[in-house]
Amino acid sequence: MTAFRFLPVLLLAAAVSACSADATISSQQPKTQAISNKSSITLQVTSTPDDDSQEVVKRLRSELYGHLLSDGVFGQVVDANAPADYTMTVAVDQVRKVSQTARILLGVIAGDNELTVHVDLKNATTHANVAQFDVKGESASHPMSSENDMDSAIDKVVEQIITALR
Repeated sequence: MTAFRFLPVLLLAAAVSACSADATISSQQPKTQAISNKSSITLQVTSTPDDDSQEVVKRLRSELYGHLLSDGVFGQVVDANAPADYTMTVAVDQVRKVSQTARILLGVIAGDNELTVHVDLKNATTHANVAQFDVKGESASHPMSSENDMDSAIDKVVEQIITALR
């Protein structure tokens, strides 16, 4: 009988955990040197040629570009052919996109949007690795959550990348 008293608490915990986006980071090589916020960087975001990945690449590149500057991690993001202090490659490894139709029809069972990227930051002069890590971002899976779309997963991935570079 006491087990049934805890059932509402467990159901509430499951519902709340499905309502927010999240990201995790796993580091292959922690940052080896401090990055001056006056330094410059070239940014390259790559993926497979499928439609979902290409759409994610555009949004991810735009968000990263803005946050690298506005959060004061770098002083300048330059074109890939221009000289820079650092180069960063963000390779999109996995994209799992759940349509809003599936989310409405299937609810939480449809799952969450997922994005996994590999980040490689190098010193452009010495070509030495400065940091390497993977980030996995997930949107909320609850259909009524405001964080249930791919943009939420992208935002969480960008947050983790910026945090790792600080």
